[in-house]
Amino acid sequence: MSIKSVIVEDEPFAMQLVKEYVEKTPDLELLQAFSNPIQALDFIQTNAVDLVFLDINMPDLNGMELSKIIKGKTKIIFTTAYEDYALESYKVQALDYLLKPFDYGEFMEAVQKAIDYFKLIRNQKGDSPFLYVRADHRQYKVMLNELLYIENLKNYVIFRMQDGSKIMALMSLKSLQESLPTNFCKIHRSFIINLDHLQSVETNHVKIDEQQIPISESHKKDFKSRMNRKSVN
Repeated sequence: MSIKSVIVEDEPFAMQLVKEYVEKTPDLELLQAFSNPIQALDFIQTNAVDLVFLDINMPDLNGMELSKIIKGKTKIIFTTAYEDYALESYKVQALDYLLKPFDYGEFMEAVQKAIDYFKLIRNQKGDSPFLYVRADHRQYKVMLNELLYIENLKNYVIFRMQDGSKIMALMSLKSLQESLPTNFCKIHRSFIINLDHLQSVETNHVKIDEQQIPISESHKKDFKSRMNRKSVN
């Protein structure tokens, strides 16, 4: 796998360290490194960039502002000396938040999230009937037709399988939603369900494998539309 990467960092020492880490990581391809966020933005908008290692405290345009402008499927790993933006980083769907100074082990933990994310995306482009999920230092092959629903639990997601087993992985529900086929539907901020396994639908919840799963008000319209397309009158 080749993840096309860009570094945006205005501190020379920090930039050199991240460059060394990127260059010795087989799955990463370094396209460019920028100390100027305006120049970085222009490059990212005109080139196919998968991943940006992004500092936050920079002149003219800080990293958090830059992350909100970047469009498409480019993902972010923040590299910063400031803890204050950690919560906000989740709002912009950053894959991780590395607090300086960080070592190569911490860097690789963040990179592994990117690898897992792009594997999911690239597997689904080929309409694969399964996806690979990294959990407990192993890769699990999850058959989508056997996946009942996915539950969010803080920074983890839980894959609930038809045979009663479960897999807990460190990733975001948002990244999964982008990679799953159309028979999967988000009905609550904490749940994505497999419509093929629905047992019943009530006003405020559905039942799958005798488990009641809530439907939030913000997702009712989309869920109802999806169900109408599946219904036989």
